[in-house]
Amino acid sequence: MKKIILGALFIYGMPALSQATVYYVSNLGSDANNGQSWLTAFETLQAAMSAATTGDQVWIEKGVYKPTGNGTGRSVCFKLKNNVEVYGGFAGSESYLSERDTALLHTTNETVLTGDLLGDDVPGDTTLTVNKTDNAFRVFNHVTADALNSTAVLNGVTITGACATTGGTGGATTGGGIYNQLCSPTFIEVYIKGNIANNGGGVYVTGTTGSAAQFCIPTFTNCLISGNIANTTGGGAYCISNASPVFTNVTIAGNKSLGATTVAGAGGLYIINSSLGIQPVFVNATISNNSAVGRGGGLYIWGSSPVFKNLTVSGNSAANGGGFYITPNGTNVPHSYPKLTNALIAENSASLRGGAFYCESNGFSIITNATIVNNLAPYGSGFYDTINSPRITNSIVRNAGDNILNAGGGSPVFAFSNVWGAGGSNNWQTGYGIDSSGNLDSDPLFSTGTWFLQASSPMIDAGNDALYNSAGGNLYADTCNDGLPRMEGSAIDIGAFEHPVVLSLKAADLSAERLSGNEVSLSWKTEGTGMADLEVQRSENGIDFTTIKNIKTYRAEAYSITDKPITITGKLFYRLRMVAPGENPVYSNVASVVFSTGNDNLSIYPNPATSQITIDTRRHLDSPETVVFTNMQGRVVKTALILAGTGIDIRDLPAGVYFIKVNGFPVQRWIKQ
Repeated sequence: MKKIILGALFIYGMPALSQATVYYVSNLGSDANNGQSWLTAFETLQAAMSAATTGDQVWIEKGVYKPTGNGTGRSVCFKLKNNVEVYGGFAGSESYLSERDTALLHTTNETVLTGDLLGDDVPGDTTLTVNKTDNAFRVFNHVTADALNSTAVLNGVTITGACATTGGTGGATTGGGIYNQLCSPTFIEVYIKGNIANNGGGVYVTGTTGSAAQFCIPTFTNCLISGNIANTTGGGAYCISNASPVFTNVTIAGNKSLGATTVAGAGGLYIINSSLGIQPVFVNATISNNSAVGRGGGLYIWGSSPVFKNLTVSGNSAANGGGFYITPNGTNVPHSYPKLTNALIAENSASLRGGAFYCESNGFSIITNATIVNNLAPYGSGFYDTINSPRITNSIVRNAGDNILNAGGGSPVFAFSNVWGAGGSNNWQTGYGIDSSGNLDSDPLFSTGTWFLQASSPMIDAGNDALYNSAGGNLYADTCNDGLPRMEGSAIDIGAFEHPVVLSLKAADLSAERLSGNEVSLSWKTEGTGMADLEVQRSENGIDFTTIKNIKTYRAEAYSITDKPITITGKLFYRLRMVAPGENPVYSNVASVVFSTGNDNLSIYPNPATSQITIDTRRHLDSPETVVFTNMQGRVVKTALILAGTGIDIRDLPAGVYFIKVNGFPVQRWIKQ
């Protein structure tokens, strides 16, 4: 898409549109500059944000930057601004935003916005306590007066080093990395790591309640919230009082809550009192390896009704509710009605109750097409349920020990689900809850090492389509966590993943064609439906193959890639190797190309020569080839482009001995007279 900017132009008497300005920030810059190029960049982000107005952008070069404004002492912080977009991750030479290498945003070209004001934090300090009493309370601090909306954009940075654990004058104890009070900015490709607060180590989002309740709806897309700590609640993120963030393609991993066993710990995510009808939304979210001393290793949901679609909750731990702790607020109003669709809840643990779920007091969770497996707790490895009525549909519930433990009147309702130990609808054991028909109790037959279904699994086509749609799903538009269609076959499958109709993708008609130089064009197509890992392999002898490229493939498609082998003498062989989950490898046909076998296909004449030579590669060329002349000292003294059989003027070269190199052929010795 082309961007057209109208400059000094009048159209039918109308004034010209003003051109947006890009302000540049670099560690090599100075705030005395105008900030309008890399050579005249500002040194601080604060200077750029002060200069930026509606429609402007701020570009930040890789490096570490500290807040210098919006407060004094430890209260200094960064703030976004409406209608201003801030981008990090630049190498420092780009002229267009499209030139920013997004693959290097959080590695080589990482832009770090830190609260470590003195630069004395200790690398590897996983407690986030050493030398922190001089750090900024918050890295980003957005309050009601800032009135931010979605036009305030932060893209491609890392936020770290906040310490909101001690107050004092002007101090803060909530929201270390990002604090959002009634503000709804946009965060894209932002990593929030290594921050600490009493509540909301990484992110704190708050709206208001009561008769004048207001929502707070920031969006987080392609973000990571990792390695943050809360001394009390919400290690990764804390959402309160109608805070309704939208998380898309977000990972919340490795965060901790240190609150006591009796408190709402929430190692990964805490959601409380968001009940007015606009709920927190999570699409393609992963919440993994978080921990809480108290409740809710992965999530603690209190008086709230968040919506999750395509969710993975795995490897989390707590005393109660390793994966989820779900409860109403203290007076049971509002209740908690979370909705989970296409969810994998696996390998979470609780030292006391509720390995996957602890459901407490008058909740009504709706869980549709979940795979709840290999969770562990002394009491209720899958569900520990008290006075609660979750609805579980089209789901697999298979956990060791007490798969489901209903205490104090808990009564989960199961429909078209595979519940280990419950006997199925034909022999339902009432201690597991209420049978609402269509339930099974059988081995789901997972593929080895995965939670995908084998071709012979009794879960295939055993779910209920209408119940999926009635829970808010769209059977023919939705995908599963793995990106495959939700609907395959005659009916929806039970569990989080749909087994493809065709078990594996098969390559057909692999072809290899030699191009100019050392390039080989490879093309093929795949057949059928399903997810597979595809390896492009190359061999010099047709026996020993090495993988040169990995491709994740999903459906029937045509592919074309170009290989540039280093060794291009003799013959090269190519094949494809494909592996679908739970299936044996499938191989394509072997295709080959022939390169030169020595000097016989490369002619240089005359040799010696005085004014012109001809180099003939005997190749069919659609584009010129590069010829490199090197002197006896190994220095390149001339390059030229040729087509087969064309002449090269060599009168500019002094007399002497030279070496000529053409890609794909051995170096040849040549004499200029």
